Amino acid sequence: MNYVRDEQAAAAVVTDIQTAGGSAITVQADVGSEADIMRLFDTVEAEIGPLCGLVNNAGVTGPIGPFIDSESATLRKVFDINVLGSFICAREAVRRFPAGKNGVIVNLSSVAATAHSAY
Repeated sequence: MNYVRDEQAAAAVVTDIQTAGGSAITVQADVGSEADIMRLFDTVEAEIGPLCGLVNNAGVTGPIGPFIDSESATLRKVFDINVLGSFICAREAVRRFPAGKNGVIVNLSSVAATAHSAY
């Protein structure tokens, strides 16, 4: 269970997974950072074993407001997390799926994609 800031919420999800009989750990990483993504996948493989699935669920928006007021730094952050981060995570998952076995990738979006947000 990856998280950026809310370790307590991530730990609660891990507890639910473990209670249901699954294996899970928490790993702090920013999916807007390729180095963090690599560390995330390395940690999961080292502590849990071969990867068989990925859920891409990270996403951010900028402040709500007119598009013409958007700042480049905000747009870059949104793109780095929502697009590049998802693609890099998917790439790493596929690279790490066991040879000869299929893995599963689930990409999630949010209502923000259709909510007429400026970003």
